[in-house]
Amino acid sequence: MIIESQRLLIKSLTIDELVSFKTNKTLIEDEYILDDLEINDILKRAMEIKINKMKQVDVSLHDWFTYWMMIEKISLKVIGLIGFKGLEEDGYAEVGYGISRQFEGKGYTTEALNCLLNWAFKDRRCKEIIATGVLKTNIGSQKVLEKNGFQRIKEDESSINFVKKKHG
Repeated sequence: MIIESQRLLIKSLTIDELVSFKTNKTLIEDEYILDDLEINDILKRAMEIKINKMKQVDVSLHDWFTYWMMIEKISLKVIGLIGFKGLEEDGYAEVGYGISRQFEGKGYTTEALNCLLNWAFKDRRCKEIIATGVLKTNIGSQKVLEKNGFQRIKEDESSINFVKKKHG
C-alpha cells in the first residue's frame, strides 16, 4: 500500500520485502534508492520481530505490523521508516519511526506521521495511537509527536510516553 503526502510517498513493506530489506538491503522492486538508510543490528532485530508477527496474523492486518518506507518524492530516496507494532484488540496501536540523519529537522517525519495517523484513524477499530519510551534527550521526536497532536501521559527520569486519541 502507498499513501502520499506533499513531499513523501509512504509505502508499506510486504513480508517478502521486509525479508529482502533486512538481509541484503534490497527490495523486490528496485525503484527506490536505499543508499542513505542505515540498517543496523537493532533495526534488523526489529524487522525480524515484525516478520514473525506478520506470519501469525491475517494478511489484511500486515500494514499494522510492518515498516512503511518514507520516500522523498523528488529523489525517490528512502529517507526513513515508520510503522506500528500491531493493532491491539482494545483499539490502540504503538507507533515508532526513524529517519536518516541528513534528513532530520526538515519536517519529513512530522509529515509522514501525520499521513500514517490519517490512514490509521480511518480504521474504525483504531481508537488511539501511543508512543512509548521517547527519550527526554530526543527533543526532535518529542516535537514530531506534539506537532501531530500527541499528549504527554507519563514521564520518568529518562523517558516520556505519549498518546493521541481518535476524535469523533
